[in-house]
Amino acid sequence: MRGRYPAPGTLEGGDVVLAGRVAFVGLTRRTNAEGIRQLSVLFNRMGIEVRVVELPETYLHLDQVVGILRPDKLVVCRNVFDAGLFRGYQTVLMPCQSYNVNFICLGPDEIIVPSSNVPLIEAAEKNGVFAHVLDLSEFAKGRAGPTASSCHRTPVRAFQETP
Repeated sequence: MRGRYPAPGTLEGGDVVLAGRVAFVGLTRRTNAEGIRQLSVLFNRMGIEVRVVELPETYLHLDQVVGILRPDKLVVCRNVFDAGLFRGYQTVLMPCQSYNVNFICLGPDEIIVPSSNVPLIEAAEKNGVFAHVLDLSEFAKGRAGPTASSCHRTPVRAFQETP
């Protein structure tokens, strides 16, 4: 089938974290196994390895618990993932009880982080990451964090299966 993929595959953008040549893809309420399988076909053709992450129900999206600082360095919620999942990456671990990994990466080891997320600020400082700490409380009133607030939608050329 050219340019179309069969239902019932579902995939939420917040469940895909692309770090260099590896895509971490969350299996969640919004992203199912068929959606991951279809995305894996496309990514594998592009030489991108897919690592599937079964996310606990307490998190809506994978990007709440994994964030990219550089193509080889991630911020990861402590005690959520199997140890081998992030092999080949430097990891900055942070506690994720009432806070999560929610920042905007400006460049290698430089982020914008809400002033309310003290655990992330402390983890960043401890690991040589420069954190621009901003009051983002107005965004929080609408239940939005910096990651979701900075995302925008742009047209994407459709992938086509090769005959």
